[in-house]
Amino acid sequence: MTGPYPGPEELFNRMQRRHFLSLALTLFCPGMAPASATGRQYAYPKGLLLKPGAPLPAFDLARLDGGRMSSRELLGSPTVITFFFADCPPCVRDVPALNAFMDKHPHFKVLAITHDTPERAARFKAEHGLRWPMLVEARPYFSANGVKAFPQFALLDAAGTLLSATYGRELGDERGTVVLQGLEAWVRQFT
Repeated sequence: MTGPYPGPEELFNRMQRRHFLSLALTLFCPGMAPASATGRQYAYPKGLLLKPGAPLPAFDLARLDGGRMSSRELLGSPTVITFFFADCPPCVRDVPALNAFMDKHPHFKVLAITHDTPERAARFKAEHGLRWPMLVEARPYFSANGVKAFPQFALLDAAGTLLSATYGRELGDERGTVVLQGLEAWVRQFT
């Protein structure tokens, strides 16, 4: 075919180049989260031991509202997890977007995990209004899995497999504060 539109051979060559570039980025730039051909790259948290395509490491953590929660309880629905702590200013600024996401996407499970004590986490919830279910005293889980910077986000599929992880600032506005549109765009790209 001649004219302004590429022919089948040119389209095939373009697809091959995209596939090669994607493979090269995956192999040689492990700090970059994989992205679709039309999606953006999201910085993958340095030191995070959770890997896309692998199941989320099992946990059994204390719930802020009492009792315990197992990672098995996340199965059956896609899940967004935020790793945070109460004295993290960006974590405080992210609360409105997190609550808005939960309200707008009830088919997702949402979970906040912190290394804070139950008392400190309860004050955070009361002061800032985070409505996500909260797991507390997760310092050993963070240490075992390389969660070192906050806020971080993880996205799981319904089988509990990690689809992506990124820093909160990657989902944010010019100040780095998570915004609903940024969180939704990231989730849409990987689900």
